[in-house]
Amino acid sequence: MDPVIPHITDDVADTLFINILMKCHEHRRKNGFYHDPMACHLVESVDYDFTRFEKGKNSSVCIALRAKYFDEVVEAFIRAHPDPVVVFVGCGLDPRFHRLNPATAAKAVFYELDLPEVIALREQLLPHADNDRLLPGSMLDTGWMDGLRRDHPESTFLFTMEGVCIYFEKAAVRRTMSALAARFPGGKVLFDATSSWLCRNQERIIGSRILKAPFRLALDDEREVETWADNIRLESCRYYPDFRDFRHTGLVQNLMLRLVPQFKKSSRIIACELEGPAARDAGGIPASGN
Repeated sequence: MDPVIPHITDDVADTLFINILMKCHEHRRKNGFYHDPMACHLVESVDYDFTRFEKGKNSSVCIALRAKYFDEVVEAFIRAHPDPVVVFVGCGLDPRFHRLNPATAAKAVFYELDLPEVIALREQLLPHADNDRLLPGSMLDTGWMDGLRRDHPESTFLFTMEGVCIYFEKAAVRRTMSALAARFPGGKVLFDATSSWLCRNQERIIGSRILKAPFRLALDDEREVETWADNIRLESCRYYPDFRDFRHTGLVQNLMLRLVPQFKKSSRIIACELEGPAARDAGGIPASGN
């Protein structure tokens, strides 16, 4: 079969090719920690110039770490709730549904949300399952939120935003989080964020060739998310050097990111609980996972 020619016009959506390439790199790493053969299949299935991302190879470990951690959170969430719905916001071409334990995945309903042009590409390249549904739309809209709430009135929701919020201004992310908090009490949101230092220095650190969509989410204090809505509570914040497999970055980068605060806190993964009325009345704040 000839490679598929993608028609992605949105700069943020175009970053999906960075993610699948870096995940493929880590899958192919000898004695690696990350298993994702479908990422490599996707790289081989599209007619796309991946050479422009070669200078970003150093980020492959962090992208794979993030994906692996998101997978673990998704599986734990499904096991902990009787009627779970998981929404992959800004799904790109990530084959997370196919990485999950099949027995666990069978217990939930999944939605893959992204711009229509991305969903059209996903339809061409990835196999479908009855409980893994495609949802064309923008993260910034609220119509899809209302539709999901209407279709699953008794469900508990997990929203994952992997490699998505970092490309939007804080005000836009805050509006989206506030809208989710208003509609899905009892749910959870998992996303990654960038610091203001990284937003200012990204071109020098990462290289201009891959910055078609620059980082914009300047979030320096993870507890700020608790000010975005009355029922948002910080559950945990993880920095990449906190993960055991971060050692795969190599000795120099490992030490630099562990010991220099600016580097260590330049990116983080944040989990938030969207408290229901009972939890808000009690005033409880979940303990941090650090």
